[in-house]
Amino acid sequence: MATLSPDPPSPEKPKAVAFDFDGTLAAAPWPSYASPAADEVPAMCDLLRVLADTPVTVYVISGREESQRDPVVSWLRQHGLAYDELILRPDDDTPGPVAVATYKHTRLKEILKSHQVLLFADDRPDARRLAHQLGIPTVDPT
Repeated sequence: MATLSPDPPSPEKPKAVAFDFDGTLAAAPWPSYASPAADEVPAMCDLLRVLADTPVTVYVISGREESQRDPVVSWLRQHGLAYDELILRPDDDTPGPVAVATYKHTRLKEILKSHQVLLFADDRPDARRLAHQLGIPTVDPT
């Protein structure tokens, strides 16, 4: 009699977390941009520092346009925050809160193809709601 063996387990996707920038890591809520002197959101920045010593992939997904890359990178570096990828909107992307939340949702969907996203932190309820619809646990840093 033939016996059936269970399918071999599929390899688990690498783990990832994603953070918004303004209002989540830097203490300036969108749509105002954090200045280079902006304070940290302590709990979120401390979490990011802890994750630096783990195999978890860290994404920073911002509603800022690509032309704002240098100030964001500078702020992250100044505050000693390590990340694997910084994702910014194209300069010609549609402005506004709905477009920003939708952009983040689209990027998170792309990340889910290759990673298990453990957490998405964003100060904006609409962005958290869309991430939650993807099955991603969310946290409000405020």
